[in-house]
Amino acid sequence: MNAARRSARGFTLIEMIVSLSLFISVMTVAASSMLSIIDANRKSQATNTAVDNLNFVIDDMSRSLRTGKAWAVTPLADNNSRITFVPQGKTAANSTSYFVENKQIKMQVGSGPIETLTDPALIVDKLYFYLDPQTALGQPSAQPYLHLLLKAHVSDKTKYRSNVNISTTISQRTLNR
Repeated sequence: MNAARRSARGFTLIEMIVSLSLFISVMTVAASSMLSIIDANRKSQATNTAVDNLNFVIDDMSRSLRTGKAWAVTPLADNNSRITFVPQGKTAANSTSYFVENKQIKMQVGSGPIETLTDPALIVDKLYFYLDPQTALGQPSAQPYLHLLLKAHVSDKTKYRSNVNISTTISQRTLNR
């Protein structure tokens, strides 16, 4: 009878404190893990956004440069450069330029308006074009080419910052003749 009465009384204060402490410990670990997963997801989404946007811009630039002619690279003051070329089927009056302005990749056709190509969330740190030496000196080479170097990041928050570095080589389909 004494054993039956003791089991019907319930939990003691010490048992409740111990079980509550264990529950709080487990929930703290679970919550911090969940927050880490959410942070990783945000960074992953930021990186995907940057890479998707840059893939589109670089693909468009590469296609235009590949079929264009008369490439000319001008160094800019902010450690970037500007490339100007004549697109296929166009004249020098309709030359196209790609460059960085206000941390965004821009395009200008002739003396027309300047168009922004990159997403505002993407901050371009560097866009530099390197012409191969023969093309830069105006000498016809077997196949003119240039190297494109791009450094960018998404988000100003250091915690969610995703850096993107792209380096590619673009060769002209037609010779400079």
